[in-house]
Amino acid sequence: MSVNDSMIQDNVSLMKERRLGSMTAEGVALMRAGEAGKPADERICYDPLAIRFIRPELIAHFNNLSNAEELEKKRTEFDQILPGHRNSILTRVRYFDDFIRGKIVDGVSQFVIIGAGYDSRPYRLEGMEETQVFEIDLEETQTTKKRIIQTIFGKLPSHVSYLPLDITAGDMFSSLIESGFDGSKPALFIMEGLLCYLPPEIVVPLLRNIRQNAAPGSGILFDTIPQSMIDGTNPSVVAGRLRQHVTDMGEPFLFGIQDGEEERFLTDLGFSAVKVVIDRTYLSKLFAGKIPEKKATGLLIFCSAEVFPEGQNRAA
Repeated sequence: MSVNDSMIQDNVSLMKERRLGSMTAEGVALMRAGEAGKPADERICYDPLAIRFIRPELIAHFNNLSNAEELEKKRTEFDQILPGHRNSILTRVRYFDDFIRGKIVDGVSQFVIIGAGYDSRPYRLEGMEETQVFEIDLEETQTTKKRIIQTIFGKLPSHVSYLPLDITAGDMFSSLIESGFDGSKPALFIMEGLLCYLPPEIVVPLLRNIRQNAAPGSGILFDTIPQSMIDGTNPSVVAGRLRQHVTDMGEPFLFGIQDGEEERFLTDLGFSAVKVVIDRTYLSKLFAGKIPEKKATGLLIFCSAEVFPEGQNRAA
């Protein structure tokens, strides 16, 4: 089947109607839930809680045989339009899982999830229950999530604090401290699937705010896209289609980092120990030698960096 404008518009309509877009909390949960049902040696990531964040009526709709067949057809068409995109999103989930697990092992005791959405890591990653987690999101999303968490566990876990905060308007660190955040201890600030939808005039101050106020030894973890996807100069056909897709969804890309300049961007902001990983590279590492081969777009970039004491250089 060839990709055509009709297929693209059909998929955009489906996303808007059923909220299956990868840019929504429920959309990403749907992707994670679908992956969780695959055999262990075939799945990219594993989130057994993801299905709990999907509306029961939506699950019932897809469990209907004819609807399930129609959904599979739409998924196939979507993967033809944006080949590798679904794998890129799932690889991001896996990379963040692995990175956070490493930080738990390293002894990090505070995690701040900005734009938490339906992130389930505080409730499923081993050892995270021994840390303090602060979830920041808009009140509407957070209210829904808290209701789901209470349904799953019977109560809200004591190690998670929920901050209904618009980061574009509120004082994040004041709110964190009021909620029990210890500003003298290192923390990891997690921003998954967030920054590319914020304007640069929000992103840069947000990162600078973390750099200036987080304790030495703190770190950041986020994903980004190339600036060429913002201005439309990226030569990839998938990049152009994805850019158009999110624009049609009403959630256009607003922020990217100049192609290949991620490390310089972060060091210019004062961060150290910058690490940059491409989705395609990480996925290839995960499935090296395995069949079937899985491919990602190469358009999602995972970045991490650390906050060091003033005067301590990167090599220290």
